[in-house]
Amino acid sequence: MRDELELDIYDVIGGDWFGEGVTAKSIKALLDKAGDVRRIVLRINSPGGSALDGVAIYNLLKQHKAPVKVYVDGIAASAASLVAMAGDEIVMGEGAFLMIHNAGGFVVGTSDDMLAMAEILQKLDGEYVKIYAKRAGIGADEARALQDAETWMTAEEAIAAGFADRMAGEGESAKKTQPEASARARLFAYKNIPESLRAIFEKQESGAVKPPAGQTVQDKETPMPDQEKPAEGRETEEAGAVEERPVAEAAGTEAAPEPTADVQATVDAAIAGERERVNAITAKARELNLVALGEKLSRDGVAAAAAIDQLKDAAIKAFQASGAPPVGPDAEQAGAPKGPGAALNAKALELQAKTPGLSYRDALLKASE
Repeated sequence: MRDELELDIYDVIGGDWFGEGVTAKSIKALLDKAGDVRRIVLRINSPGGSALDGVAIYNLLKQHKAPVKVYVDGIAASAASLVAMAGDEIVMGEGAFLMIHNAGGFVVGTSDDMLAMAEILQKLDGEYVKIYAKRAGIGADEARALQDAETWMTAEEAIAAGFADRMAGEGESAKKTQPEASARARLFAYKNIPESLRAIFEKQESGAVKPPAGQTVQDKETPMPDQEKPAEGRETEEAGAVEERPVAEAAGTEAAPEPTADVQATVDAAIAGERERVNAITAKARELNLVALGEKLSRDGVAAAAAIDQLKDAAIKAFQASGAPPVGPDAEQAGAPKGPGAALNAKALELQAKTPGLSYRDALLKASE
């Protein structure tokens, strides 16, 4: 039996658009792989993420036979703070923060869709209240008030409020690494982020604060020569399925270049572009009542223009399969089609004649509006 399994959540919780992030599935895989262990150590530096993944990770840890010790090394915000509550002991690092708030989400659709999302979020808030209240030994109303206010707590405040047990002792705290770019962006979305914390990340965004040369924000910390090595039987597992890139050590080997503001600008532009792509596909899929196909095209990374073309083609095929005869410019030459597609075909051809460059496919879709 292994002495200790260490898990790191140093990223957003749940998968993001680029397939990164720490999911409940990845945590379960690591727990299954480790088998029986005497204790679990979880280290957190995360702005949160998916509420449902957070609940699942919390339950995976609470239901495990081994005792769990949680270290908040930097930030445990939103869903990450809920995961932290799974610890039998919760230890706050020096300068660490813990934040609790209500669940959030977005939806594209009708008022009914939005009301349904609101109902789901309210239920999630209620479940979060129970977990926070139980851990801190407070009433549900008090826990709900803290969530409603988006409450940020320093290490000392979290301990005083019952959300953590003690400060990390000398030699216990891990050196905090910067969160991923997408994780930093999530932090700026919070309304009550402490100014001291905001200043740190604004400096990092501008390039004034950078990770050590050769070390990426996803790498495990490389022990210095005078650091104590893990005891035999103790192994460390990375929760994210990201390949590690070691610091250059060979003599004469140049370290990897430090990240720059230009790199950050590129990342931000990529995130904005991906959001625009997904929104365009989603809007067209809902317009054509092909939501499932739209979701698949979004997941597969299909470009917006190509995805919209596929959605239109699928809509035409669905129309033809409904009982209408084959339609198109050639059909008019062979004689006007008979049956339920005749009027639609005639209208599409009329639109096409009036609009230079309009394809028959787009004309048919406009005729069906």
